[in-house]
Amino acid sequence: MRITNKHYPENLQNIFDPPKALYLSGKLNKDADYISIVGSRTPSSYGYRMAYVIANKLARLGVSIVSGLAFGIDAVAHKACMDAGMPTVAVLASSVDYVTPRSNQRLANQIVEKGGVLLSEYQNYDSAHKYRFLQRNRIISGLSRATIVIEAAEKSGALITADHAFEQNREVYVLLGDLDRPLSAGCYKQIKATKAQPILGIDHLMQELKLVEEPEPIKHDEKYLLDLIGKREKSFDQIMRESNLELSVLNSLIMNLEIKGVLIRTINGFKVKSKSQ
Repeated sequence: MRITNKHYPENLQNIFDPPKALYLSGKLNKDADYISIVGSRTPSSYGYRMAYVIANKLARLGVSIVSGLAFGIDAVAHKACMDAGMPTVAVLASSVDYVTPRSNQRLANQIVEKGGVLLSEYQNYDSAHKYRFLQRNRIISGLSRATIVIEAAEKSGALITADHAFEQNREVYVLLGDLDRPLSAGCYKQIKATKAQPILGIDHLMQELKLVEEPEPIKHDEKYLLDLIGKREKSFDQIMRESNLELSVLNSLIMNLEIKGVLIRTINGFKVKSKSQ
């Protein structure tokens, strides 16, 4: 697809140094609402969880997630989007018929099978080179109306994507973490340079992105868990003992309720969100 093609995304046409041509595996909807999620290849468990929750929530509100098919945050963001039934876009530093990293070939296949697309400016079994990972970051941010960074060291590819987004006059949001954690340094750096806004909560992020949320119905098993927690904060161990649910089932219920915005994770456990919150 050349830049003069009517199906070439308008967002990409308007950036500095747009790709002269795009090579695709799958279908690209140029009119979709795209938001990119990038971050560390070796995130903390908190980073993994928040990347999934945010990506899944966005997808449930009609957003297609854009990322780079790398290990860590990229991979979980793609998966969360597909789990919500939305197509996702993976921008590669290699050609679309030579997936990098090779171990993510299965994920790449799933993306195409579920209506998403692999996208690159390189063609014909062209392998990735180190500098190309930096080049492709301008496409990730350029295709998107906003970029979200989930954990990033002070010098990382995710921050380069965020810098591109800032220069492209797109919104940038960062997830804050512990002050003494190296993976938090990049996010705080972006805020200090006034290049990004902090994510103050899932609802806050959705409001900032101007996404109108329709309340999702609470399922029977989810209501059971909310009633069990009640009006008082409870630890995870306490909830597990009282609910008598398997660990995998409980984790799934908790994540779904967090995504729906009715359960809040606290320092000591969880509490049900009150109507006034």
